[in-house]
Amino acid sequence: MKSSKKKKLKKQKEDTPINVKIEMTGKNMTVNSGLIPVLNFMKKLKFTGVLRNNISIEQGSNSTYDIVDIIQMVIVSIIAGATAMTHIGVICNDEVIRKIAYWEIIPVDTTVGRIMRLFSFRGIVELTSSNHDFRSKVW
Repeated sequence: MKSSKKKKLKKQKEDTPINVKIEMTGKNMTVNSGLIPVLNFMKKLKFTGVLRNNISIEQGSNSTYDIVDIIQMVIVSIIAGATAMTHIGVICNDEVIRKIAYWEIIPVDTTVGRIMRLFSFRGIVELTSSNHDFRSKVW
């Protein structure tokens, strides 16, 4: 008889709704928190430094965006699940992610496309050599 009373009591507890109040009052909260370890890993690999050493694409003196930042934004966005250029702006405009990655301004999708078109075969080879450098640091 004792077990049937416990079961009844447990059943009543399971069926009783619980009043929960959720408030978004914290600072530095993000839905993209899974990207924080990715950005920290990139920092440990010295991601931007390796790219700066290997990539020789010259931008104009009046260019607003750094090509290395654009490459990092694209990679981080792909890891986050971006399937279109417009997603890059949505993901990278997250305030917390911008602070961690030190991105001051985020380009619109057409600007990202224009900058990515600067890559020729030589630029792709340079990116491949950067990839080899990253692999040698990890493995």
